[in-house]
Amino acid sequence: MCGISGLINKSNIQTELLTKEMTKIIAHRGPDKEDYYFHKKLGLGHRRLSIIDLSEDGSQPMHYQNKYTIVYNGEIYNYQEIREELKQQNYTFQTKSDTEVLLTAYDFWGYECLQKFNGMWSFALYDHTKNLLFCSRDRFGIKPFYYYNKQNYFAFASEIKQFTVLPDWEAKLNKQIAYEFLSYSFSDHTEQTFFQEVYQLKGGHYLLYNLSDHQISIQQYYKLNPQKRLQLPFNRAKEKLYEILHSSVRYRMISDVKVGSCLSGGLDSSSIVVEVNKILNESGLTGLQETVSACSEHKKFDESDYINLVVNHTGCINHKVFPQYEKLWSDFEKIVWHQDEPFGSASIFAQWCVFEEANKNNITVMLDGQGSDECLAGYFQFFGNYLVNDFIHLNWTTLLKNRQEIKSLHNLSDLDLLRFSLSSTLTGILYKFGLQFGGKLGDHWLGSKQDITLYPAWKTTNNCIENESLEQIIRTKLPVLLHNEDRNSMAFSIESRVPFLDYRFVELALSLSPNYKINKGQTKYILREMMKTSLPEEITNRQDKMAFVTPEEIWIKENQEEILNELIDLVKNSNGFVNFQLPEYFRQIMNDQKKFDSTIFRFLAFSKWLKVFNVEINNS
Repeated sequence: MCGISGLINKSNIQTELLTKEMTKIIAHRGPDKEDYYFHKKLGLGHRRLSIIDLSEDGSQPMHYQNKYTIVYNGEIYNYQEIREELKQQNYTFQTKSDTEVLLTAYDFWGYECLQKFNGMWSFALYDHTKNLLFCSRDRFGIKPFYYYNKQNYFAFASEIKQFTVLPDWEAKLNKQIAYEFLSYSFSDHTEQTFFQEVYQLKGGHYLLYNLSDHQISIQQYYKLNPQKRLQLPFNRAKEKLYEILHSSVRYRMISDVKVGSCLSGGLDSSSIVVEVNKILNESGLTGLQETVSACSEHKKFDESDYINLVVNHTGCINHKVFPQYEKLWSDFEKIVWHQDEPFGSASIFAQWCVFEEANKNNITVMLDGQGSDECLAGYFQFFGNYLVNDFIHLNWTTLLKNRQEIKSLHNLSDLDLLRFSLSSTLTGILYKFGLQFGGKLGDHWLGSKQDITLYPAWKTTNNCIENESLEQIIRTKLPVLLHNEDRNSMAFSIESRVPFLDYRFVELALSLSPNYKINKGQTKYILREMMKTSLPEEITNRQDKMAFVTPEEIWIKENQEEILNELIDLVKNSNGFVNFQLPEYFRQIMNDQKKFDSTIFRFLAFSKWLKVFNVEINNS
């Protein structure tokens, strides 16, 4: 895992100096080595975190037969199989690295090489023969790629902060993205970022930059098709999905450094831990797995009992951390700096503490459970899609049965189920009329509404589980979770790997019957059935969902004064962008006149971000 930088000089800028400055900013992404390549008006920079082939042979920028040069961040897990396939085509290899396999694959398959890779990546490959830069991001956007195109230069980077050293850099607020974050809690859902003129290459896309005429083209190379449903018997589906999960975990254990796992005590992380344990046991390495967990001194938010069950079951070594408000407040600006953009809740801080603890224990690779909920209908939101589908197809008996099972198992009311259903099916109508379900106006939090589209066109109406999964994977949930995880892990020079986002797992999961995902009121039913002989019953039967939770409400209510002062400063310094009534709204929440939600924390993070990056809010 690494960090990459690139700069193309269109006129007369200091390419070498600026490329080096961009690269030095992300030393945390690659503490093992720093190197560069310069050719005419092109500069490429690389920071290396050595994971596979720790020798100098694996260093970058890497060259191939004077034809290609690459800077690459990520892992191609199936690189050994691809290497053997290419050997059959008379290719030879000088290193044991996946980087050389990537270059060779491009030489043989061209842009189609992306279809061969199972992994996570962002890279920029300079094709000397075409005077072309070929840039790509993995299917689901696990690894980041940003670009910034100005009159005098084109730049790309792993993190937005790398652009701050460039000529004419101006940190100007993208008010549309800020509005959608503050009002609806969405971010990373489009190509745009919180910074004007800074864009991200979306997952499943590649970018071509022609250095001869400075033309850019972006193409989508991967697209999920949720309508392609397989008619598999349940037991066969369960068997196939398990085979892929086990294979995916095995792939993601390939490393020349220590590998550990995040363990929350939930179904997803516990499944990964137990699969790692099986693979280690096969190699005679029983008890050598290390896990890290975030716990809480507040019982309501603590998962220690479930964590201990898995630890005792597998014999893994467990490191526990107990995030505290004082550390959150002291680290807040550092977290914002690493994240590059505001974030929506304090749960990111629990994850931050997990990776910090992993670093203290010299764990360089960590496996995590992101992606399972989006693929296998793990959120309560999916109940709405599930019931609406019954309604649309007039399956009244099934609808009533499913409704009752969900209510009974999760202690939900009919109003809860109605809310889930309406937020899925009437989303377009509700947003069109400026209403969030629950009564808040979409523009409620803004003072100035200039240059803002109040009813985002990207919102879709999802009346089935497959479409909701697709929406969550490519737009509403997963992208921001992957953003947070990448920045949190790399802040401590750790590579995070996500087995549930093996594209084979995602494709099969999306093709399965909805009844395999929600059944008898249970979410992720097929995963529970897959793992029930491998995990303690208390884990497979868990119905509550926590995942890196923190006592956010308690922390805010116990520290009202400094938080109120921060919100007052935000209103003063926002140039009219933030509604002046925000501090009064905060007081009403503190007095229990309004229900607590994540709104306050979003504004708190937004305020810190404006300061850290000295962002200008222009209302002209």
